[in-house]
Amino acid sequence: MSETIAVMRTALRVVTAIMDKVEPSPSDADELRRFAPKHANDPLDLLACKAVQKALAEEATARAIGAQKIPSTKFRAELIDGLLEG
Repeated sequence: MSETIAVMRTALRVVTAIMDKVEPSPSDADELRRFAPKHANDPLDLLACKAVQKALAEEATARAIGAQKIPSTKFRAELIDGLLEG
């Protein structure tokens, strides 16, 4: 399973726990913080959303790179950061 799919599943578990008014697993919260360190101090619901956004952006850029539409790793990092800030 790809890292991005795993992160999205983790984010879903965290959001589900929050909606069920249950404390999310500490290991799930830690996984999201590692994946989206810029948002590590955000509330868990927002962190989960940002992690999913980052995962989707990484998947999209990976597809674009595979299609040779994005030439450099630096540009890829800038694109992902731009998508997360917007």
